[in-house]
Amino acid sequence: MHTGENGGGVIRSQPDWFAEWLESQRKLQDVAFDIDPAEEGADYVHAMLTGLFSEVGELGQEIDWKYWSEGRGEFNRDRVIEEAVDVLHFLGNILLWAGVHSAELTEAYVVKMQENIRRQADGYDALVPKT
Repeated sequence: MHTGENGGGVIRSQPDWFAEWLESQRKLQDVAFDIDPAEEGADYVHAMLTGLFSEVGELGQEIDWKYWSEGRGEFNRDRVIEEAVDVLHFLGNILLWAGVHSAELTEAYVVKMQENIRRQADGYDALVPKT
């Protein structure tokens, strides 16, 4: 991702990282598990969500969240990357199941990023309903 001089987020998709990532995830599911996520049902999605939540938790455990403890701010970067990749695997399976394509994922990401930038610029207040 590159933030241009205009302050807006610009996704440069050459090569199209999201497309390559989703395709590699689809191939992994085919080769390793002989499944196509797009053809799976609710039990599959539930398992993927459970795995995603578990991996996010493991990622959180790699980052010292106890602000009151000694040595805070220390972390094992390699373990953080490893857990983040596990998160991406489960997220990719969910996106494949939902039939999400790279272009729509990129577009939704850019729109949401711009919305978040606007919110921060406007003095975002979590107690005010989202607009």
